[in-house]
Amino acid sequence: KPFEVSAERNARVRRLRIDLFLRIFRVRNRAAADDRVLLGDNLAERKTFIAENGGKSYIYSHSGDVVLKNVKRWGIEHFFTDYMLGDKTYPRKPAPDALLVLVERYSLDLSRSVMIGDRDIDVLAGRNAGMAGILIDDENFYPDLEVEHKVKSLIEIKDCIMLKKA
Repeated sequence: KPFEVSAERNARVRRLRIDLFLRIFRVRNRAAADDRVLLGDNLAERKTFIAENGGKSYIYSHSGDVVLKNVKRWGIEHFFTDYMLGDKTYPRKPAPDALLVLVERYSLDLSRSVMIGDRDIDVLAGRNAGMAGILIDDENFYPDLEVEHKVKSLIEIKDCIMLKKA
């Protein structure tokens, strides 16, 4: 049975989004804030590692232009094989439909695939598609979410991927 999202979970996510917005607002408004986003540097390093080990990366997001803008800004667009962005053809996460299209399109082996995300619906979409999940949860927003791997930063993903590869 697919994993479903409850009204209680939706209310919690709304509260978390407000908290996240406030954190982003504070960071963006620091006088000494660096214009570079550390995520981009770490992501490039992780994607290099994945590519060097024969992996491929895909982006699945309903944020569309925002994602493309950041990927280009960070200079990492060459690391991604394909994008599923804001396509209203597929139901939103945690439904696995868009992921299953990528699986079919690129003949992906689900036993060697992993969905990486920073929200519960990301890893639940992966689970619903039949793949493992890595949750990036630096603030422990999802303490009760059962997931194969939970990390606090992109840097830790390398260890999870090496475990999956073994």
